[in-house]
Amino acid sequence: MAALNQERLYNLLLPHILKEPPDEWEAVVDSSEDRSKALGDHLCKLLTDLFRTTGEKLVSGMRTTVLFKGITYECLNSPEFIDIAQQAFPHLNLFHDEYQALPETGPSEKAS
Repeated sequence: MAALNQERLYNLLLPHILKEPPDEWEAVVDSSEDRSKALGDHLCKLLTDLFRTTGEKLVSGMRTTVLFKGITYECLNSPEFIDIAQQAFPHLNLFHDEYQALPETGPSEKAS
């Protein structure tokens, strides 16, 4: 994947660099060499170095977290969501309770 991304980036940048190379790149071009080839080789070397060093650092430091927002009825009934929620909140036994009508009340809870 990195090689493909490097190649795509090379193909996108090269025409612009050939048209107007950065000032500091002029030292890269030897008067006896083909200017286009020298600039292309230099770009390739820079991208190779960049992808080799930066790619590993970026990937090795990546971390993800799952954050559920707008929890829906479907989430509350999803086995995957329930497993994740139970791991995050092991002290909760029930995440929701569902009734078709009001739950029955005990004798001490009835209104007089």
